[in-house]
This record gives sequence, C-alpha cells and structure tokens, in this order.
Amino acid sequence: MTRLQPQAWWYTNHLLMRVKDDLPAKEQKQIKFLKGSQRRCKKWQLVKGAAEFKQNLIALTSESESNGLLTLKKAKVGDCKLNCEFLGNKIGQQTVYLKTQGTASGKHNFSSYLSLSLENNILYLWQKQGGAIKTLYKVDMFKLEDDKPVSVPEDKRAVLSSELNVRGRFAQNSTTAALYKLKAFKKKRQKAKSVKEEAKEYVPEIQLQDPGDVKAELTVKGSSLTLTVNGQKLC
Repeated sequence: MTRLQPQAWWYTNHLLMRVKDDLPAKEQKQIKFLKGSQRRCKKWQLVKGAAEFKQNLIALTSESESNGLLTLKKAKVGDCKLNCEFLGNKIGQQTVYLKTQGTASGKHNFSSYLSLSLENNILYLWQKQGGAIKTLYKVDMFKLEDDKPVSVPEDKRAVLSSELNVRGRFAQNSTTAALYKLKAFKKKRQKAKSVKEEAKEYVPEIQLQDPGDVKAELTVKGSSLTLTVNGQKLC
C-alpha cells in the first residue's frame, strides 16, 4: 500500500482495482467491488471489470492493462436515441455500443454493432458488419472546440516571445531587461504563416490528467444517423 498514491477523483472501484493488483493471486478474490443501485444493476450484465451505478452515472472500471465491458440485458436493435456524457480524462477510451448482434465476452466483441467511441480525445462513429469495421465519422475534439486555430509557426513565435519576456523580467539590470523586452516585441510582431495560409495547425500533446468530458447525442432512424457533440451538429 505504500506504493499506491490514490487521487481525489478516483471512484471507489478504481481504488479497489489498484489494491487488487497489488495482492497475491490467491487473495484477489477477496476484493468486493461496489455495485451501487441494485435496481439499476439488475438491468445490466457485467462482462469484464467492475461497475458502480450512481443515479444517471455508470462508473465502469477496467481491469489492469485491459478494458471493462457492460451490456444491457434487454437491449433493442431497432431505431434508438442515445444521450450520454463521457466523463474523465482525455487519455483513454470509452465506447458505447448500439444495435449489437451476437454476444461479447472478455476476449471477443459483438459480431455487428454501431458504436460511438472517445479515444485519446478523438471521437469515432464506427459500424461493424460482416466482420468489417467502417469509420462513419471521426473528429478531433481539440479541433472541434478550437474556434481560433493556431499554426505551428505561430505557436513557436508566441513561445519565443514569452521566453524573451521572462528573461527580461529576471535580467540583472534595466538595460538588459529593456533589450530583452525589445526582442520580445519584435518577435511577437514577426510574420508567421497561419493555418489559413496552409501552415500545420498546432495541437498540444495530451497530458495524462487533462480533463476531457464530452456530451454526445446520437439518433438512429432507419438508415439515417444524426450526431451532435457538445451542442454542435456534426452529421
């Protein structure tokens, strides 16, 4: 337990899963995970991992170096409307399966399905038929929410300008400070190719603890699909 560093945002089952990983194999079965609402729990079949039901929230905890899977016992295959919110950090994967055929186990997935998946801050709409998986839609959440895209050259210019300003702030004398501030001003005004000018867009590297909650609404009616993400209609 001395190696474990619990975080404030962990669900109880996440902590229990980490504790389980540190136990000898013969003692791991002694860990009892929380289920939450028994009424809601009875409507679902836990295939893999641990699930806690809290009002309108399902906290599905994956197994170590694996995933978690939960299926609705009385699922309907016809037209449907999904309203959900993916909660958590940008790094990781969460998937909701609709119109599933076949069964899923710890090693095998459904034979056919329509799925909405958030993976490392990229949202995918997938369809599986006849064993083949097709990407119906894909959107980078950073680019979706970034209404003022910055190019790589523009970002580099901003970083260098900020660095010169910091050096000026901590300069040993006013003359050196003024020199750094002048360099920073010139750097800031320096021309840099923009995204509109076909420069590559700057996309920051995702950090492990970056929050990335996403609200999605998917409507399936016959052969037509409607997808709305964070209030924006995408297709």
